[in-house]
Amino acid sequence: MSIAAAIGTRELAVAMSDDPDREIVMDDGRGPRTTVGVIVAQLVHHGNEHRTQATTILGSNGFEPPAVSAWAYGRAAGISETGE
Repeated sequence: MSIAAAIGTRELAVAMSDDPDREIVMDDGRGPRTTVGVIVAQLVHHGNEHRTQATTILGSNGFEPPAVSAWAYGRAAGISETGE
């Protein structure tokens, strides 16, 4: 199993069973605190940051960026007929 698949499997298990308000202290108890809900939200959102960076770089260099939304992916993969 790839690292991405393992993380996705674990993320889904946590999202379905853990308390989103449960507090977590980062870095073995020495770091800042957060909640399970914030970590799950960041896992979902993190890819948006990279897609934005990539499309900005392409556009700044005169290239038309591809459609990178989940809707565009679904249509390209043939698993969705809806979206923007």
